Amino acid sequence: MRYLFLLLMVSFSAFSYDDCSSKNLKDLEGCTFNQYKSEDAQLNFLYKTILTTYPELKESIRETQRAWVKARDNMCEYSESDGQEFKVYKNYCLSEQTYERNRELKAILTLQAAKGIRGNSDYNSLWGTYLKQHCKFMKHTFSDNDCMRRNEFLHEY
Repeated sequence: MRYLFLLLMVSFSAFSYDDCSSKNLKDLEGCTFNQYKSEDAQLNFLYKTILTTYPELKESIRETQRAWVKARDNMCEYSESDGQEFKVYKNYCLSEQTYERNRELKAILTLQAAKGIRGNSDYNSLWGTYLKQHCKFMKHTFSDNDCMRRNEFLHEY
């Protein structure tokens, strides 16, 4: 029952987004910051849920979370020298990276709750194919060299 509740919470969570299309820079800064904070709140919920529900994953999750935070902060490092819109760029980057991490954390919850199907060779092969393509994209696009390490504990493929 605990797992069903978690899956429902993760599957049906809906976060509304503001339309960040204002021409006013301060409005854009505020809007993108609110989007980031919404994603960050979900991230904190998912992270704490995994740590408390699956204590056997605690060390791995903490290690990968630390690696992700370092990678995210590096990818989203903007300063005033990047132009007057640098806060908008930074907030948007933080929001997008956090959204992607939330997807990974949701996958962990889903996969851990459905551990019984891991033995299915088609399932494992498909995950391996996805992960290789995803990490190739992440490395090429964002110079993200930690993708495989960050995700390798999800499956044995």
